[in-house]
Amino acid sequence: MQHYRAYFLDQDGHISNAVDMECTDDEQAKECAKKFVSDRNAELWQEDRLIAIYAAGKGPFPPPGDQQF
Repeated sequence: MQHYRAYFLDQDGHISNAVDMECTDDEQAKECAKKFVSDRNAELWQEDRLIAIYAAGKGPFPPPGDQQF
């Protein structure tokens, strides 16, 4: 199992809340995150790796390029 975190973003793009998840891989993490982010903007991360971006009611979208922060 790997640790993932979904960050929920407010209207200004600031983090308003987060949910920790333990998943087997990126695909399972994306599916788990969908349950939490259906009506909010969010980002799914595994440590310093951006996995997906969620727009309210849409997504997941892949991150632009292969970014690591």
